[in-house]
Formats: sequence, C-alpha cells, structure tokens
Amino acid sequence: MPTIYEAGAILPPRIQSLVETFKQRHHEWINNIEGDNPSSQHEQMTIYGPFGGPIRRAQEQLREIQARVRSQFKSGVGEKELIRVIESGDLLIVVLLETSRVTFEGRSEPHAWSLRVTEVYTDDNGRWLRLHRHADPLVKSRPLAETLALLE
Repeated sequence: MPTIYEAGAILPPRIQSLVETFKQRHHEWINNIEGDNPSSQHEQMTIYGPFGGPIRRAQEQLREIQARVRSQFKSGVGEKELIRVIESGDLLIVVLLETSRVTFEGRSEPHAWSLRVTEVYTDDNGRWLRLHRHADPLVKSRPLAETLALLE
C-alpha cells in the first residue's frame, strides 16, 4: 500500500533531502548553472519536456538535449510547490508546480515560466535516481478550441 504525503505534510528525512536537492537543481537550471549531475538520473530515464515532442530516452541524446535546452535559460527566480508525494516500496512519485520568472536567451525581460511537473524516482541503495520527468506549461485552464490548436 503506498504512502501518500499531501502538500504541507512532514516528510521523512530521506524524502525531504530529495526535495531540497531538486529545489537546488531548479535554481541551477533556470540560471543556466551546470549542476544537474547525470549520475542522479537512472540509466533508463525518460523525459516528456515542456517544449513537446517525442519522449526522450537515449542517455547521450538526453544529456545533449538537456544541455541545449538549459543554454536558453540565462537567469531566473522560482519556487517549487509540492502538491503530493507518493511512496511505494523503492519508488517515489513527486507531483509539483514550478513557478518561475526567467530571462531567456535573446530576451531582455523576465518571462513567466510555470510548469506542472510529475517526477518518478527509484531508490538505488539509499540514493534517489530520477526515472522519469514530465513537465508541461499547461498550468492555466483553456477552452477546447485553444487546446485543439496546440495539436495542429
């Protein structure tokens, strides 16, 4: 039976430590600081990124794509709002909202950058490895016509 932690719950220390780590990674990412250690990613990690497209699988391709995407971020401030954490055995599912203001490559003013995020981790001998990340900018509700336009 999974253990579910809702927003505001007191998390076990090993999960709280992961939360602090991914808050740091978020800061590094939106400020284009090389800090997302590939060793924190499972060798079979997959990503559905906020720019759309197919799922990313191959590790070398994944690292190259992550570096290219990160290079578009110049500076920013943001926070992660933990919505829910689900722990089941050696798997952890984290649901959160990332809310940021980011200055991107070629732009002088910060822009809103908010994402709905789901991440899946596995416990590898006491170390959390990220198995999957899904992040999308569909934070605000939209009517059917606008949603269908995204699919064209």
